[in-house]
Amino acid sequence: MDLLDAGKQVFVISGLVVFQDQNDKTVALARIQAAGAAIVTIEMVLGGLEIE
Repeated sequence: MDLLDAGKQVFVISGLVVFQDQNDKTVALARIQAAGAAIVTIEMVLGGLEIE
């Protein structure tokens, strides 16, 4: 969240986020996305797909 607060563009690779409980992961990613980060997949990064 500090990077977002500093005005940086933040991308989170969803497949690399690990929680013991799937619901915790879902909630955490939703909060991060609501704060302004882009949630992407590893395929998007490796494939060079445009990330917005």
